[in-house]
Amino acid sequence: MEEKNHTNAYLVAIVAIVAIIGLVVLYMYMGKAEQPTLVTIEQPAVAVEQPAAAEEQAGPVTGQPILPPLKGCTDSDGDNPNVYGIVRFGTSSYNDTCIDKLKLGEYICLNGVASGKQYTCQYGCLGGVCQSSPTLLKCADGDFDTYRNPAFPAGCTMSGTADCNDGNAAVHPGATEICGNGVDEDCSGADLACAPCTDADGDGFQNPNSPAGCTLTIGYGLSDCNDANAAINPWAAEICGNSVDENCDNYLCTQTNSS
Repeated sequence: MEEKNHTNAYLVAIVAIVAIIGLVVLYMYMGKAEQPTLVTIEQPAVAVEQPAAAEEQAGPVTGQPILPPLKGCTDSDGDNPNVYGIVRFGTSSYNDTCIDKLKLGEYICLNGVASGKQYTCQYGCLGGVCQSSPTLLKCADGDFDTYRNPAFPAGCTMSGTADCNDGNAAVHPGATEICGNGVDEDCSGADLACAPCTDADGDGFQNPNSPAGCTLTIGYGLSDCNDANAAINPWAAEICGNSVDENCDNYLCTQTNSS
């Protein structure tokens, strides 16, 4: 009987130990199972907060763009072409700028709104400003003949008279004029008319000492080699054997007819 009681006590102890071990295992299992649940919950929470922060930066959604209100037009130089200025209107700004070497685009305020106008600068435009002195403007010389482009005012960095053709170095004030060629080489305003040709024998061919460029209706500028004999000229028929150069070609015909 006593032995049976000891056996029962052992069984109870073993059951108790197994139960305790089971509880420990169950606790550890539940502890591990809870970790993925925490991560899964926290990640969407962070993801949801990010769009919310972006929405706060953008401001309330109204369906219309949110812009600062337009302010009055201001002009820093008060429409002064000799001062660099900036016109501001609302969120935009407009800077005075040179259209070319002589023209200024000046921005102004007109009736409270940004507008613009154009100035022609006497001494040239540089850096969005009409220059106040010609010495500040560099002249242009397209053909490098030392005469300034006619578009630039007198007094710019290159002294002297303006060129009448800045694309041809042979054309400038003081150049040698060639009469009758339709070109105003010396910039006098017109081509020089040629002096009448000399033709003493009246054969239509000019005397070799006639002014350069003169012409006759027959000779077309060809010179006579003997302006005292009308039978001698560049278009005359050569007669052989008479020791005369009728056609002015500097050769004598020596051939004679034999009977």
